[in-house]
Amino acid sequence: MVKQLSMISLFEIFIRDSVTGKRHKLNGQKIRPQSIDNYRETLKLLKGYEVYSGKGIVINTNLGNNQRLILQQKKYWDDFYRRFSRFLFYKKGCHDNYCGHVFKLIKCFFRYMKNEKFIAIPEFYDRFYVRKEEIRIITFLPERFCFLVMDEDFNAALSSTLRRCKDVLVFGCISALRFSDLMNVRIRDIEKRGDDFFLDYRSLKTDTMVKVKLPGFAIDIFQKYSNSTLSNLVL
Repeated sequence: MVKQLSMISLFEIFIRDSVTGKRHKLNGQKIRPQSIDNYRETLKLLKGYEVYSGKGIVINTNLGNNQRLILQQKKYWDDFYRRFSRFLFYKKGCHDNYCGHVFKLIKCFFRYMKNEKFIAIPEFYDRFYVRKEEIRIITFLPERFCFLVMDEDFNAALSSTLRRCKDVLVFGCISALRFSDLMNVRIRDIEKRGDDFFLDYRSLKTDTMVKVKLPGFAIDIFQKYSNSTLSNLVL
């Protein structure tokens, strides 16, 4: 017998299981708090889409071999993919990589419901295309980077907001951290060894250690701000 379930309600269960440890990574590790934050943001987008479309997102289960119902569901989820994509692009202003990330999480949710909660969900979600745009790497010539670091007249001409942005850029260039890691650097991640300072940091995404010797100007930037994370440098 066909059963209708609310995608929002199931997604809330998916998040709850991730928080409590019922759901974990394939290697047995707990789901990272940063991943759970991403799930919550995706849930907000799904709720926003329901309000925008004026319809709830319904998952029909137990279709059996009824070809008519199967074709109806295929059309339903193909339409959902197109309409939700347009909602992300045109209403929320999301870019390809973010939209792809959202659909990647939605596919992860569906697989969990099917494989761990044993809900008979047709695998139409495997048709969701995960968009990806290769971001061009922007590099500085050594003389341009030195200009940002050393030119006091340029620094003095900047507003306080632009000066903070420049500090983030310079520290990010010298540490080569991802933006999420850069915003999470704390005082305890800076270690003094003799006369030198080192950044000892464990990446949020890859769980690998990063060890970087920091020049004096990077330490000056870090010590310029009294709070415990570099996120206080942003707007």
